[in-house]
Amino acid sequence: FSRYANRVLKDSSVKKEPFAHPNDAYKFKPMREQLKEVYACDLKNTKFHNPLYKKLMLELNLVKNRYICSDTQEKREELAEEELNYWLNYVGERVKELPEKLKLTQNIQTEVKDVWERFADRKSGHIELSKMIDFHYELGTRYRMRVPIDPKNLAQMIHPHYGYLTSLPGSFAFDDLVAFYAHQLVSTMERMEGQSILAEEITALSYWLIVDQKAKGRLSIKQFAGLLQGFRERKIPESLSAIKKEYKVLLSITPREILPSDTDSTNLRFDFARRI
Repeated sequence: FSRYANRVLKDSSVKKEPFAHPNDAYKFKPMREQLKEVYACDLKNTKFHNPLYKKLMLELNLVKNRYICSDTQEKREELAEEELNYWLNYVGERVKELPEKLKLTQNIQTEVKDVWERFADRKSGHIELSKMIDFHYELGTRYRMRVPIDPKNLAQMIHPHYGYLTSLPGSFAFDDLVAFYAHQLVSTMERMEGQSILAEEITALSYWLIVDQKAKGRLSIKQFAGLLQGFRERKIPESLSAIKKEYKVLLSITPREILPSDTDSTNLRFDFARRI
């Protein structure tokens, strides 16, 4: 599979590989311009690439201010869930705006389903995430992997040197995989529009939801460590003190992300994970 993945990733002009979009399909947006949108420090004068994103940034800024001013875990957990819902609403609306070339058509879903049935456990109907490399190799062999996901997103999913998806615990039902693909396709669209930072944030969201299965917007420190393991982090902090040490610089930029009174029973929100 490594040879197959490398061939796809190195040559984005390979014909009959629909997810290998031609380079001229991608817009370039300077990092400085992207950061103006990401940090949304000047909502009035910043030119956002779409109105939905401006709305999202306004919502996130408001909930962020309430979060850092809150002193109770109960309120913080409520705000973390509210924050995640804003992200989910944005992605859901952007799915509706996918162009035809990025849609997961019924024919493509049928091809994926055909291979799925060969790999899925007979009792549960699920496939372990650790088997996603083999699953996608078989899908690529049979149908040339026609899911139009950007090569970088695909590499992050299943390439042996990245393999975020295959490094996470758990399994997928077929509908889970389709929902995961939808997030990757929105990320692909944002990347093609020059929004590489936002593309990575949406990718992070898709992996977060594998661990945060109830979409609560927060994870225990143990769950958070599992997510970081999926991201192939160099060090996996397994306590609050270890998290503070490992991400000292990031936490200095975001005061009150973790309160002095917080303990190892504290939950960490998605916003912290996406910035990592």
